[in-house]
This record gives sequence, C-alpha cells and structure tokens, in this order.
Amino acid sequence: MAGFRVGALAQGRMSMRLKHCVKTSAATFVALLASTHTASAQTQGFNSFMDNYFGYMVFAAIAFWWWRRRKRNKLAAQGREQATTNTAEFRRNFPEQNSRDALLALGATESDRAKRIDDIFNHRSESLTFEMKDPNPGPTSGIVIITGTFVRALAAMAPRERESLRAAYHLFNMNEFDAKSFCHVRLALIYGDGKAQNTDARFYGRREFQDQPEHS
Repeated sequence: MAGFRVGALAQGRMSMRLKHCVKTSAATFVALLASTHTASAQTQGFNSFMDNYFGYMVFAAIAFWWWRRRKRNKLAAQGREQATTNTAEFRRNFPEQNSRDALLALGATESDRAKRIDDIFNHRSESLTFEMKDPNPGPTSGIVIITGTFVRALAAMAPRERESLRAAYHLFNMNEFDAKSFCHVRLALIYGDGKAQNTDARFYGRREFQDQPEHS
C-alpha cells in the first residue's frame, strides 16, 4: 500500500513537470515566432523604404558632392585671384618702397643724405646692396625676373659705373629722379652683369620659366 502511494506521488510530480515543460516550450515557441514575425516585418519595412527612397538618397548624395566640389573650386579661384592681386600690388609698389628704403638708410634729411652719399663714394670702402624680391616669380609673371640679394663693393666698380651711381643717388635725393628709374639704375649698376656677389640669386626666363641658381 505504501509503495503504491509513493509511485502515485512520483507519477504526479512527473506529470506536473511535464506540464511545466510543455508550457515553457510553448511560451518559447510563441516568443520565437513573434520575434521572427517582427524581424520579417522590419526587413520588409526596410526593403520598402529603400525601394521608395533610394533614388532620392542617391540624388541627394550627388547634389551634395557637386555643391562641395563647386564650393572648393570657388575658394581655390578666389585664392588664385587674391594671390595675383597681391603680386601685382607688390610689384607696383616695390620700386618706390625699395628706393625709399635705400635713401632713408643714408640719413633723415636731404643735406645729411647728400653728405653721406659723397662720403661713401669718395672713400670707396663700403659695399652697396640691392635686394630684389618677388612673391610669385616664374610662369605667372610673363616677364624675365631676377631675384636675390646682390652686394657689390664700390672699390671694385669701374669709375664710370661708380660715378653714374653717385649721380643717381644725388638726383633721387633731390627729388629729380623718379623711384622706378632709381630702382632700375641701382639694380643694373650693383648687379653689374653678374659681377656682384649674390645670395640665392635666381633667374626666371620668359619661355622655359625654369629657376636656375646663379653661382657666385
């Protein structure tokens, strides 16, 4: 009798466990089915979205690329235009600025400068320097350009060159010589067809526009 009760009790417990397992499995299956349905719905929704709006997305991407490219080209063109403007302005102002600096280095007043000019050329113990600059030499210049710093000793100059340079200094000091002409005369006589010592002198030819360092 007791064995029968134990067996019945064990059978009841097993039945309850089986029922619990069945319920758990059913719940798991329902949840899996629901998630599969949700994923399928999401996939279908994404595919539907791509079918409806993919063309617009491609068009928007192309439009954005074109806008960025146009903006970049516009900024580059503005930069080139500004560089050209700055170069032209520098070249326009260079002779006057260069000549003024050369003259003011000799004194504050006309009489002081005249005395200093004669003193330099009479003693011939000093050297004169000419610094030729250009912010954008080469192909964009369209002309022959020489740049660099040129130094020439007065004692090494021929008397005709030296006296011509003295006269140019005096005339410019008396305001009888324009700045551009004085600048060109100084460059020509100090450079002296390559007789001057130089630092980083370069020539930019009209055709080849190849920079070639000059050897001292």
